[in-house]
Amino acid sequence: MKTVSKIVILLLMIILTNSGCKNAPSTEPESKDDFNYFVEQFEDIRILKYRLPAFESLSPGQKEYIYYLSQAALAGRDILWDQNFRYNLLIRKTLEAIIDTYSGDINSEEYKLFLVYAK
Repeated sequence: MKTVSKIVILLLMIILTNSGCKNAPSTEPESKDDFNYFVEQFEDIRILKYRLPAFESLSPGQKEYIYYLSQAALAGRDILWDQNFRYNLLIRKTLEAIIDTYSGDINSEEYKLFLVYAK
């Protein structure tokens, strides 16, 4: 079952990656305001943010449902990390702690390379 779920996740990632490559979203705002859709890029993966203008019109129950879906996604991320290697969660949390508490020069080349490795 693990292998089947990994294959399904891999296929979904490939489909989403390929569909994103055909019509790369513009980082230019479509309207006159200065909303920036582009957050960050790593290798060939872009992190984008989107507006949800109708979010405020949702009922409190619908907003709560969205909140719990986001929490489930975060838990699913941990499950995926844990399934790939016994100590992956510990390694990821260690890397995140290093990034959060690093007090050295964040503009140094070594730190930038560490960030690429941590991603």
